Amino acid sequence: MADTGRTIPDLADIVLRRVYGGPFGFSSLGQEVAWSDHVAEFVRTLGRAWLWVLPFVGATAVVVRLRRSDQGEPRAGWLALAVTLVLAGPLLVARFDMQLDAMGLWTVRRFHLLPMLLVTIPVAVGLDLAGAALARYLDVSPLFRRCAPLFVSLVLAAAAVSSLPYVQRFHSPAMELAVRNTLRSLPPQAVVIGVIDELDVGFRYLQLARGERPDVVFVRWQTAHWDWYRSKLDRAGLHLEIGAGDVRAQIAAQVHALGRPLFGAVNQAAADIPGYDRYPYGVLMHILPHGVRAPSLDEVVRINRELFGRFALDYAFPGLHDDWATAVHVGYAILWRRLGDALDRAGQATRAAEAYELADRLAPSRR
Repeated sequence: MADTGRTIPDLADIVLRRVYGGPFGFSSLGQEVAWSDHVAEFVRTLGRAWLWVLPFVGATAVVVRLRRSDQGEPRAGWLALAVTLVLAGPLLVARFDMQLDAMGLWTVRRFHLLPMLLVTIPVAVGLDLAGAALARYLDVSPLFRRCAPLFVSLVLAAAAVSSLPYVQRFHSPAMELAVRNTLRSLPPQAVVIGVIDELDVGFRYLQLARGERPDVVFVRWQTAHWDWYRSKLDRAGLHLEIGAGDVRAQIAAQVHALGRPLFGAVNQAAADIPGYDRYPYGVLMHILPHGVRAPSLDEVVRINRELFGRFALDYAFPGLHDDWATAVHVGYAILWRRLGDALDRAGQATRAAEAYELADRLAPSRR
């Protein structure tokens, strides 16, 4: 296999983001969520970012410049900008089918950033055109002309201040502590298999910036067939050979052959490897070697009580709409509700009630 990144096809794979599905990897229209819902959410993002009025100012500027190509940028430039805005905005988001819940919104709004920034150009031109029109048709004093930029700056500053409550949601320590709690809870030489997520990036941050648990290796199974990625794993002390077939199963077999404990993220394909038993271990699943059975339900509950007893949870819990912080505590609550359900099915009503009570305590607050 060629060393990824050194050939033209490899470069094309990176530019086209083939590992994420490629340029046509988005869902077809309206499979789970109506395309109009995603377009409406894009319009709301654009409106909030530009005070609702300014997008119309920008659209007017584009129309004016397309009709009057003798001033400034030629018509071809404005046409290219208009096409880019349509492609990067409504046409792109219309392809999404992600549910617009807390995490879905957090995900899709990242794709709104590019068109939101591109709108800066027509908005700036539109404000210039509006200012010039006012100067022509109104008796505008020199003082007003000097103060107009300051007024516009104050309006935009006020809009930025209004976004502070949203920004404050990300100041919760919930996600960082969840990553730290998980990393510290793992046994020596553990390997975690998953996708690019908060654990992957968070583990590397704590290992590189804080020097915590360098013995733990996180493996992105979807990129484990890339030579450069396996070279990175080699430097981290984990050598893998990946051939044809199920990459996850190959990773599991080789990690277990090395005698290293293997874990996978809950609710991800990484933890659902055929032929391997597993059980909940905090926010992960402990994937056991072939022939090794999961411990009893009582033992699984004991293990998780010990884990959560060591978790740092001394902070104000997030509310129901605090993005990643909310997701962290939803994950905590789901684990204990599932254990409560298992205990209830096993006829242990008292212990099930205790698990449900713990789930309620760990869940996002309803403030």
